[in-house]
Parts: sequence; structure tokens; C-alpha cells
Amino acid sequence: MGGSPVNRSKYNNLVDGVVLLFQQDPLYKLALAPEGTRSPVTRWKSGFYHIAAKANVDIVPIGLDFGRKAIVIAKPLKPSGEIEAEINQLMDFYRSIKGVHPKVIPDYQQK
Repeated sequence: MGGSPVNRSKYNNLVDGVVLLFQQDPLYKLALAPEGTRSPVTRWKSGFYHIAAKANVDIVPIGLDFGRKAIVIAKPLKPSGEIEAEINQLMDFYRSIKGVHPKVIPDYQQK
């Protein structure tokens, strides 16, 4: 499948780097957690949204619902630039998913 390591200890213009991958390969797929980390967070990072907007690709929300023992795939979202409204829409989707270790989904607060 492949993968790309990310060094979060320094600024590396990751958004533009991933956009370039989409431009170079029309079949490129990116899977990530909007939290931007595997650790607990108090707010989502917005890089995933900026990548999708700049690369002109849809965001396809997918959740592993352990309560229903199901994989839930939401309707694709085409970023329009209404970042706050659209991220809140995505958060509403994830609030309906029961994770393996359920906890409250953090709010989105744009910097």
C-alpha cells in the first residue's frame, strides 16, 4: 500500500507536498485521522481539509462503528471553502460513530 512518514517536529509544508502527490497520480488515495495524531486532542487540525480543497478532491468520511460492528461510509464532501461549517458537518457524522474507546469528539476551533 505504501506510506509516507511525517516529521511533526518542524514545519515541512505537508499540505502542498500531499497536493503534489494527488497531482502526480490520479489514483492516489490518502487516509488519515483529522486529529492529525494518534494521541488525544482538544481540537481537530485542519490540514486534511486544506489538502482536499487544494487538490480538488472529495473528503470521504469513514467510521469504524464498534457499537454496531459496522464500517460506516458517509456521502463524499467537496470542500467549498466554508471550512467551519463543513468541518462541523464532518464532526456531526463522527459523533454518530461509537469507537472502540468511546469519547467525546473534540470541537473544531479555527486558529
